[in-house]
Amino acid sequence: MKLLVSIIFFVKYVWLFGPETPIKNQIDAFGDYDVICGNINPPLFLNSTYEEVLELCRENIEEGIDSPGGYILAPGCEFPLDAPPIKVMAMMDAAEMYGSYI
Repeated sequence: MKLLVSIIFFVKYVWLFGPETPIKNQIDAFGDYDVICGNINPPLFLNSTYEEVLELCRENIEEGIDSPGGYILAPGCEFPLDAPPIKVMAMMDAAEMYGSYI
């Protein structure tokens, strides 16, 4: 029973938000303990260049650094099925280049 109680106290929630909710607001509301996730506007994967997606991801990662519970870079909702694969690569490259801040 003691192990079960210990596990319950260490459960974190992952909150996924869209671009309409600034990361700062997410951190203020949930970031003390829970993980913040998301915030890349899905249509931008269709309409932006590789460099623009890379820059937007970098900005989100820099804002997410302030979350004590952690931050996961992700689309603000679903990833558009018809987005070019290079846009996925831009997000992965940004995570590799800017996402290690431990």
